[in-house]
Amino acid sequence: MIEFEEDKSTKGIEQMWVVPYGNLMTFMMIFFFLLYAFAFQKQNVNYERIVTQVRKELGEKDEKLKKEIAQQEKETDLANKVDNYVADSNLRQYARVDINAKQIRIVLATPVLFESGKDVLSDSTKIILREVAGMLKSIDNPVIIEGHTDNVPILGGRFKSNWELSLARAISVIKFFQDECGLEPKRFAAAGYGEFRPVAPNETEAGRAQNRRIEIIIIRSS
Repeated sequence: MIEFEEDKSTKGIEQMWVVPYGNLMTFMMIFFFLLYAFAFQKQNVNYERIVTQVRKELGEKDEKLKKEIAQQEKETDLANKVDNYVADSNLRQYARVDINAKQIRIVLATPVLFESGKDVLSDSTKIILREVAGMLKSIDNPVIIEGHTDNVPILGGRFKSNWELSLARAISVIKFFQDECGLEPKRFAAAGYGEFRPVAPNETEAGRAQNRRIEIIIIRSS
C-alpha cells in the first residue's frame, strides 16, 4: 500500500488567508468605532449648541421682561404724577385722569382751554400743559392729542366746521409741546372729532362745556 506524505508547505500556504482576513476585520472594527466616535462627538456639539441657544434666548427674554416691567413702573409713576398734580392744583373741575391697561388719558375741559370758536391756547392752559410736558419727557411713549367740541354750529370765522376747529385745537397743543417745551413732534399724532364724541348732553351749557375739551392720550407699552 502506498502512503502519501502530507505536504506541509502546501498546508501553510492554504492557511495564509486567515491573517489578512483577521487584519481586515480589525480594520473594519476600528473604522466603525471611529465613525461612532465622530457621530457621538457631533451629537455633543449639537447638544452644546442647543443648550447655548436656549440659555441665550432665556437670557434675552428675561432682559426684555425686566425692561417691560421698568417701563410699566415709569408709566404708572407718570400716571400718579399727573393725577396728583391735577388734585394738588385744584383742577378737578376742569381736568381728570383716566388710567387703564392700554393708555393714560388726561382730559382737559373748558374754560381752561380756548376761547369760544378759537384755537389759541389760554395762559391757564399753558401752565397745565407745561406740567404735563415735563412729565412726558420722562417716558418715550407715543401720544395722541384729541380735539372735541360741542354741537353749536360755527358761524363765520376761520373754521368752516367743528371738525376743523377740533383738529386745529389738537394741533395747537402739539405745537406748544414742540416749540415751547422741547418735545419731539414725531411722538405725537393729532385727531379732531368735532361734536361727534360727546361725554355729556349738549342740551345744557354745563354739558356743552364738558364736551369742549382736549384729551391727551399716552399709549402704554403694555
